[in-house]
Amino acid sequence: MRGGKPVGNWAMRNDTEFSIVAQYQTAFRGVVNYYRLADNVGWLARLKWVMETALTKTLAAKLRLSVPRVYRRFRATIATPAGPRKVLLVTVERGPGKLPLVAQWGGISLARDTHAVLDDQPPRVWNPPPRARGPRRNGRPAPARLEHADRVAGAVPRRHL
Repeated sequence: MRGGKPVGNWAMRNDTEFSIVAQYQTAFRGVVNYYRLADNVGWLARLKWVMETALTKTLAAKLRLSVPRVYRRFRATIATPAGPRKVLLVTVERGPGKLPLVAQWGGISLARDTHAVLDDQPPRVWNPPPRARGPRRNGRPAPARLEHADRVAGAVPRRHL
């Protein structure tokens, strides 16, 4: 924001339209899902407006269009469980026999979800036990050596002959 108004992300001008819209949508979805249980999740409508304005200004700078023309080019209406929503939709056609790639901005409900599942215990990842480092003797790791013996309390200093 500059002077209280949203500005585009000029660093993203070299990205494709698809990746720009997908990155904005991912960031907004993450914030909304984080605050899904809050009583005032509807206050995120202001954030949605700021991010949508920045998105359209970024696309306008990339495509060298005005912001209203960006809305005309990418506007669409989709059906969601909460009813129809107006979104910005970018579709990338791929080769024959492949489904197109679709990125959309919007379509996320800002209603409070009291049944949201909080999973603050991520699944454990199995890690193998650490392997012993250093030289091996007869298939077994070498015995550990005491490093800096003179600094360890009660250690007998080594004498070299």
